[in-house]
Amino acid sequence: VMKQASRNGTPATTFCSSTLEMGIDIGSVYMVGQIGPPHSVAGLTQRVGRSGRRAGSSRVLRVYIECPPIKATSTLIERLHLPLIQSIAVTNLMLEGWVEPAEPSTFDLSTLTQQIISLICQSGGTTVVAAYQILCQRGVFRDVEPAVFTSLLRQMGKQDVIEQTSQGELILGLAGEDIRKDKGFYAAFKSSDSLAVEHAGQRIGSIDDAPEIGQHMILAGRRWKVVDVDLLQSIVYVIPAPGAKRAPFVGASGVLHPRVAEEMRQVLAAGQIYPYLDQTSSDLLAAARNTASASAAAERRTVQLDKNETAIFLWSGSRLTDSVRAILSARGCECRDTRVAVIVDQSRQTLERNIGELLREPPVQGDIIEQLRGPSPAKYDHLLGEELYHETLKRQWYEGQQALSALAEVVRPRPS
Repeated sequence: VMKQASRNGTPATTFCSSTLEMGIDIGSVYMVGQIGPPHSVAGLTQRVGRSGRRAGSSRVLRVYIECPPIKATSTLIERLHLPLIQSIAVTNLMLEGWVEPAEPSTFDLSTLTQQIISLICQSGGTTVVAAYQILCQRGVFRDVEPAVFTSLLRQMGKQDVIEQTSQGELILGLAGEDIRKDKGFYAAFKSSDSLAVEHAGQRIGSIDDAPEIGQHMILAGRRWKVVDVDLLQSIVYVIPAPGAKRAPFVGASGVLHPRVAEEMRQVLAAGQIYPYLDQTSSDLLAAARNTASASAAAERRTVQLDKNETAIFLWSGSRLTDSVRAILSARGCECRDTRVAVIVDQSRQTLERNIGELLREPPVQGDIIEQLRGPSPAKYDHLLGEELYHETLKRQWYEGQQALSALAEVVRPRPS
């Protein structure tokens, strides 16, 4: 959300998605509003940088966080107000001048797939040896071994993306030609496909992401309820929903850096006052700190939430949290992760016994990799096949040894 002055001097407000980070210039902005918790310091810094560009003006940012009222039935996670704590942590790090370091991947098989197609287009055809030398030995994909490169080429061949002539030259197959002709081919990132939204045979607009049936939305100034989604035809069917519950505004999900998660823990554990918070936020922060202190949730340990539900507070990044959840899932535990914790449907005693057993005999790595969620699939991940996609997850996402060490730490006896 950004506020700017229109040509006649009347204040105007512009609403936009996270594409604000892509360099779109919409004029002189004097205030940026972030709806929901920012996931990264880099993203928030770039957004607030859209304001205050005129000489003598200041950059102004307001973050709006929805914190549901606490009831007697509210869970410990709800009482910690993690969206607010995350927003404070990201803001603190931004004010310190810290930003997530760039992490260039040298094992990005999705982008390598695109580059193989591009190389064939550029040269009209190439050999396996020449392609490997150009892209992997001299190029950026230096963690891709010859065996993996060969497996990728075979997988592309199975799907008719490429084919090999009798002389050993790689050329594009029919599917590869279709990919090359697509207008979005030269963008390495994946863009959302637009879906038409219709009611009673009339198109009322379009959206970028497929909603769930039953979800509510606001479009063309009215409220609608989704009754069907036809992905083959790219159509979302809706009916009017006057007086329906408020449609949620959900920002893009993101990867939480370990430094941000650690800052969240420190925000809860410390007693520092932040002058940029309004009174409501300050009160909610105080309540969250009281909850963290009473439960020891900010001390990296297991905390029993209910009779058969325990949280493992890790206070680390998305990779480690997902890796811990995957290890436990591979052992047969029903669990889910929520920002900085993994919640397991077991009592604390049962969970700690299971952790002790898996530390002595960890699950098979292949079973763990199958349980990983990982980040959102990259643009050409669907061409990799299961084996290569799992290899990508293992190399880019899985933090196995760190996860086992974290599990060992949370069950280590505390000094009396």
